[in-house]
Amino acid sequence: MALTDLMPVGRREGAAAHDYVGLVAPNWLVRRVEGVEGNVPLEVTWRPAPGFASREAVLRAKEASVEADDAPGLFAALAWKVEGRLARAEISLGAGEQACLVLAANALPGHSPLERAGEMERVTHAFWQEWTAYDRYRGPWREMVARSALALKLLTYAPSGALVAAATTSLPETPGGARNWDYRFSWLRDSSFVLYALAALGYGGEARSYVRYLERCIRGSLPDVRIMYGIEAENRLDERVLNHLDGYAGSRPVRTGNGAWAQRQLDVYGQVLDLACLYEILGGKLDRQTRRLLEALAEAALREWRIPDHGIWEMRGPPRHHVHGKLMIWVAMDRAARLLGRRDFAAAREEILEVLREQGVTGPDGPLVQALGGSEPDAATLLAPMLGVPLSRATLAATVELVERRLRHGDFVYRYLGEDGLEGEEGAFLICSFWLVDALLCAGRSGEARTLFERLLAQANDVGLYAEEIDPASGAFLGNFPQAFTHLALIGAAVNLELHAGGGAGAVEGSYADRAKRAVGAVFGWRGILAAMRACRRVGRLRSSPRSILLWP
Repeated sequence: MALTDLMPVGRREGAAAHDYVGLVAPNWLVRRVEGVEGNVPLEVTWRPAPGFASREAVLRAKEASVEADDAPGLFAALAWKVEGRLARAEISLGAGEQACLVLAANALPGHSPLERAGEMERVTHAFWQEWTAYDRYRGPWREMVARSALALKLLTYAPSGALVAAATTSLPETPGGARNWDYRFSWLRDSSFVLYALAALGYGGEARSYVRYLERCIRGSLPDVRIMYGIEAENRLDERVLNHLDGYAGSRPVRTGNGAWAQRQLDVYGQVLDLACLYEILGGKLDRQTRRLLEALAEAALREWRIPDHGIWEMRGPPRHHVHGKLMIWVAMDRAARLLGRRDFAAAREEILEVLREQGVTGPDGPLVQALGGSEPDAATLLAPMLGVPLSRATLAATVELVERRLRHGDFVYRYLGEDGLEGEEGAFLICSFWLVDALLCAGRSGEARTLFERLLAQANDVGLYAEEIDPASGAFLGNFPQAFTHLALIGAAVNLELHAGGGAGAVEGSYADRAKRAVGAVFGWRGILAAMRACRRVGRLRSSPRSILLWP
């Protein structure tokens, strides 16, 4: 038996060439089941649970469909029986026989979703073929890079441009444990990393769409800048526990919302201003209003950089002077000085650098640590070589050595050690392992970096996807899934390995925007661009292929 699941999507009629952002999607889930050999009896059951099972759905069986209050309709040419809150049907498929089921949040007037399912499958297939063909990466790990790019694209919310951290909530960091979080929101940090990864592959539309969404978010929360927003730019994401649900593997509590929205995390200023540099490199124009907004953000960073924060890992204990946060404030001042030309930002950049050199390391040329004046390691400091911060090579090499010695377990890297204000344990963070690949490149250990990267590729599941964390002992995935953080880091490491192979350690230095520009222009160059164009022509003739446009009445 073969099973195909898809969520129909296509480009708008009349869409510009390579516009893969202005999409049309009917909010359907299509499942096609096909018999391959023999005869396979199947039982189909459907139990909608609106409001996280806080309400009961009333079901009504009709000819070839089941209707439900406050839930999508289920369309399938089966003999449905309603038994309380459950709809049930049976079917037997022989070789070559098919059955189609469609969950449709809305239907087209005069059309059953079943009538359109075949057409939508063809359109959806053509859309994704065309989008992946535009990928300019032509390195040795193209299949895994393309798979990760697809995962990131699927985590975008086209109506607003928001990028979500993961598609799930409350999948546990330890089965049976309490570290269960809702990741169905758009973090500024995660989103910036996603856009860097996509830009390095040649995709710019997502960044332009996200910048419009980000402007809407920030205007709605000024004078504060949140670390995360809802997919429709909501700026309050209050955390709520769903006590009536057990969660995966009995892991409680199950949560909606995320209390981290109210935390101070200084790195967001650097992420936004660095993203503005990327936006310009991708051809975007920063108008006067946007520049004023960026200037207001830079001024806020200038006021707040001496204040402790909760850091990139969103610890729920007391705030501290996290070194990664200070690094990103340096980035904020550096990018603001570049974009806006103000001397006070450049002067603050030098002051912050001096603090990092004096208090962010353990002695002259010592490693970067988790908090100013401390000695504990933090995997986030592996990012330092990728930010363009002028620290000594000895400090950067010592930072890698400290993280490997204290936080690395085989191929996997834990975030940090010690108390973080939360109960229970967690696994190793897969993004940290990919960050280690990047840091090893910058430390002149390219052979080790490549070997580690290839071993990490082997950890993907059968369809090339990764969760947030992994259990180093068993190799089991932990946390929400699929996780944008992991997939964007895989793409970044693959691109950086190619950059290093072509230009040495200097090719991976500087800002994320610098590397994205080098990746498209220098390493993959016109050869990659032309190859992508040829592939797109084969799939859809670039501009107006009817196969890649969802015709909507």
